[in-house]
Amino acid sequence: MNNVPESANPTEAQHPYMRLAAEFRRRILDGELPEGTKLPNHRTLAAEHGVAVATLQKALGQLQVEGYIQCRVVRALGCLSRRLMQGRSSC
Repeated sequence: MNNVPESANPTEAQHPYMRLAAEFRRRILDGELPEGTKLPNHRTLAAEHGVAVATLQKALGQLQVEGYIQCRVVRALGCLSRRLMQGRSSC
């Protein structure tokens, strides 16, 4: 027995990450997200779409497997204050 009503939109029955991946896929194919577009960080992007970061990551992972996007991990670097550096021994 199927618990999804026949009149329900098939997209509504999908998992949130699948709906999000479909949205990004459509935007890529429609040219809204042209090649080389840099997306905001995961936290910002998840908030913009009203989903958890884990949901966004799963959607992006699916798009990466399909070849629509390329993910690169970029970490911000920062300098320690001189006060913190004074307590460290040199290498």
